[in-house]
Parts: sequence; structure tokens; C-alpha cells
Amino acid sequence: MTRENRDKGRDFVFPKMDIWKETGLSRWPVFDEKDRVIRELHFELTYRCNLKCRMCDLWGQGAADPTKIELELSFDEIRRFVDGSRRLGDVQVVVLSGGESLLRADLADIVSYFTTKMPNASVGILTNLSSEALLRSRLEEIFKKCRPNLWLGSSIDGIGEMHDRVRGVPGSYDRMMKTIAMVKKDYPKMDVSLTYTLLPENYRHFLPTYELAEKIGCHYGAQFVVQKEGTDVFRWTRKQLDEISADIDQVIDRLLTEHDAMGRIFRGESADSQWLWTRLFYWRILKQYGDRPRRYIKPCLAGRRYAMLDPWGNVSFCSPHKKKPVGNIRETDFDALWDGDKARRLRGHIDEGRCDCWLMCTANPVLDKIMQLACSSPGPVTGGGS
Repeated sequence: MTRENRDKGRDFVFPKMDIWKETGLSRWPVFDEKDRVIRELHFELTYRCNLKCRMCDLWGQGAADPTKIELELSFDEIRRFVDGSRRLGDVQVVVLSGGESLLRADLADIVSYFTTKMPNASVGILTNLSSEALLRSRLEEIFKKCRPNLWLGSSIDGIGEMHDRVRGVPGSYDRMMKTIAMVKKDYPKMDVSLTYTLLPENYRHFLPTYELAEKIGCHYGAQFVVQKEGTDVFRWTRKQLDEISADIDQVIDRLLTEHDAMGRIFRGESADSQWLWTRLFYWRILKQYGDRPRRYIKPCLAGRRYAMLDPWGNVSFCSPHKKKPVGNIRETDFDALWDGDKARRLRGHIDEGRCDCWLMCTANPVLDKIMQLACSSPGPVTGGGS
């Protein structure tokens, strides 16, 4: 693509996207206390892990206090808490993570339970994919018990030795590639998503990993590292951020070209291409967030659409607010916590825009809803390009 054609595409598509965003936001309903229907349940099953990622504060917790393993929620506790909740009746996505979720010996029982309890929900297992044998064993156990709508999510942090350095264990990259090849061969219908964490050390591997994911047929997304207590301290230079911005521009240009964004608008296919506009919005705002972290879109569905539990039953609204749990299901039933005063105060904090992040798990649902609202009746999205 020539620079002239690239700029022409952006100059045509981006202003229309901005109009759609403002249209969707103008139609966004005012939150009230009834607007907290949970669509996604994110369950951290264990903080045990066989890797030692530099930006992660979880594996160290499990290693520092092995007795915590005995205190993880049992399968029976998980089942009782879900069975006793009315609030979880509309869940569409269940995400099982860690640590390394495959280290839970009862993972197949947990997946089977959620598949039976929530038959319309997809179930995602987040795993570092560092053991082909362990994943194969767990998948065989799962498919003997049920036929879930199952997908896998993992992280890629560079090519070859760079991935190994970030993950803290030599050979992690090769083992992950081997495991992905096994999944693609033996479970060809199972989606695999890879998330890239941008660090000052690995940012130059962003484009190569994007291209690798396309080559091996995996979904791909990226986000800036979230600074956590007890991990390495990450500091960016202006030069690094400028290089990342230029690389994200390349991803945006590829999306515009490969998916014929201009043509879709001219042909009146904008409303049928919401997934493309959501992806473009995500990358455009990621650039801005890296340069200046703040809340770029005020509405947030954390604490409404999205609920999170840690291995010991602490309930939180999202990953950035894990240090602010609204209570524990071993002490109070889930629905009472979700509807309680502490939860109400934290929702107010979020609704007022007093926190910020730009992570795929919370940003993409908001972008999806904005585009759905923009397309909800005849208007700027449903018309053709003029």
C-alpha cells in the first residue's frame, strides 16, 4: 500500500468510525442498579504455575505459601456457589484461568459442570500451553465427560528466546509452538487466542508475533503491561512508544486493506462489519493509551457484565480491581455480594471514570456494545458511503 492510498483510506474510514462511536455513546443507556446482568464469569482456579512471567504477580503467591493450595475453592464449593446464584443465570462466557489452570486435577469436572449448567455458554481455558502432554490429557478427560463449546487462550511474549526470557523458563516458546500444532491437528475446530503483553523489553517483537499468529491460524491481540506490586518495574521511553505506535499503525493499515474497509462502507455493509470497526477502534485507542493512560471511553461494563473470582472465593469486578474485592463467597452468598453496598460503591467509582485501563477483556465488550447501539436503527452506520 502506498502512503497516499493508506492516508486516503484512513481519511475516509476514521471520521465515519468516530461518528459511529459518538452515535453509539449517545444511545448508551444511563446505568441504574438493575443494569448488572452478568454475561461473563472469569474464574481464577489456582495461582500455581509452571512459568515465572516477569509481569505476573500470581505465580509468586503460590510459591511463597504452598498451604494456600489447600484453601483453593473445591469443585463442590464452586458447584454450590453457582447453583445458589440467580445472578449467574444469564452467563454467556465462562473463562477458567490461573496461574496455570491445567494444574487443577479436577479441571474436567469443572468444565463438565459449567457445560451442563450453562449449555449456551462458551468455556475458555487460559493456559500457557507449555506442556503438550498435560493439555492433551486434560482435553481427553474433558471430552470423555462432555462436549463443550471450548476455546483456548494463551500468551505470546516474543519470538524464541524473547518469549522464554519474559516467561522465565527456557524452552517455553518451542513447547508452546508444539502444543499449538497439536491442537490445530487434533482439535481443528477449537479456537486458540494469543495475547501479547507489550513490555519495554519485548516491544520490537510485536509485529513478528502478530504475523506468526496469522500464519498459524490463531486470534491475536495486544495490550500494554499493567504494573503490579512485586514484579519488575516497567518504564517506557518516548522512542519506544513512538516505535510501538508506528507498528500498531501497520496493523491498522493491514486491517483496512485486507478487509476492504472503504469498500464495505461504499457497498452499505458497515452494519454487517461491526467486528472490523471494533478491532480498528481497539488498536487506535491502544496507541493513545500507551502514549497517555487515561479513560478514553467512559462507559465500562466491569461490575455489570463481568464478574471475577480468585482461587479462594474473593469476588471482584475486573483484573485492575482485584485488590478491591466486594467480599468472599465462603462468607456471603454471591448474589448478596453482587447487590451489596460495597459493590454499589465500587460501581459508582467505575461509572464516574475514576479508574482507567485498556485491556481486551473489558474494552472489547464496550466497543461491541457501542457499535451495536450505533446500528440499532437507521442512521450513520446503516447507510452507504457518500
